[in-house]
Amino acid sequence: MLSLAGSFSLVWLLIWLVLSCLFGLIYPLLRNGFRRIHPGQGSVLLLYFWSGPVILSLVTTLLLFIAPLEGVVVSDHCHGDCGDHVPLINSPWLAGTGLALLVIVVVALAIHFSAALFRGIKMRRRLKMLTTPDKGFQRVNTGVAAVFTLGWWRPEVYVSSALLSHCQEQDLSVILAHEKAHLMRRDNLALLLVRVFTLMLPRRWQSDVLADMHLLCEQACDFVSARRHKPVQVAETLVRIGRLLKSQSSRYEALTSHFDGSDLELRVQALLDISQRKRLANWQLGMLLGLTAILLYCALSPLHHGVEWLIELLETYGS
Repeated sequence: MLSLAGSFSLVWLLIWLVLSCLFGLIYPLLRNGFRRIHPGQGSVLLLYFWSGPVILSLVTTLLLFIAPLEGVVVSDHCHGDCGDHVPLINSPWLAGTGLALLVIVVVALAIHFSAALFRGIKMRRRLKMLTTPDKGFQRVNTGVAAVFTLGWWRPEVYVSSALLSHCQEQDLSVILAHEKAHLMRRDNLALLLVRVFTLMLPRRWQSDVLADMHLLCEQACDFVSARRHKPVQVAETLVRIGRLLKSQSSRYEALTSHFDGSDLELRVQALLDISQRKRLANWQLGMLLGLTAILLYCALSPLHHGVEWLIELLETYGS
């Protein structure tokens, strides 16, 4: 049992690490593609893309450890009795190390995810003493101009009284449409998931991915607001209110989606070119999914042999 659990754990971690590095290397080639399609779809596809290493590595490892599938996905080869087999570690210490490493990684990810959730809960409790319900949002009684969406599972929109004093009625309508789009899309949760999925990346790579995800989420909500108002009106409000908030919104960055001045030029340009940001057709998405399945199938046999070679190497040097 230890041999099977340890082998599975070590193989999953290795494939996960390799796929994370591979996705990180090819991402710069795909980055402009994500930015050219409709941001509502682009943000979802970016989330799916970065969930790929953990999900694909798990699926691949499961397939490698289902012995009856060996004859279908793995080229013929023998290990003594020539029966169906999975790549197992015979060394107890190596199997135990693999299992321990997986437990450490899973616990670390769970702690990171839980810590972010509790920070959001803590901030909401603090704000509760300063807020009063208003029409479609929570009014924060403070002299600091701010507007943001806070929460993971049941997010709420918060607007400060200081910002309301600077807003015209049209500005407030644009802002609320934008923030309610964050609420409906669960953007805070999506950003948190991308942060967790990219923890294995180097810090610089992770920062680029998070910046892209944040930009796409903001553009997607700008586009939703532009359905009710003219894109030019949304752009004007974005510039006017964004400049006011830019220097004051950083305290909420880790926990919220917010209508601030970050990436202001790119967001305004996207609104002016809104008709050029098209969604991928269903057949294109189907082709991407089919290509992924084909690549996964083609990789199983080389991975099986590679894992067996690596296990043999580790056991040789560890003995």
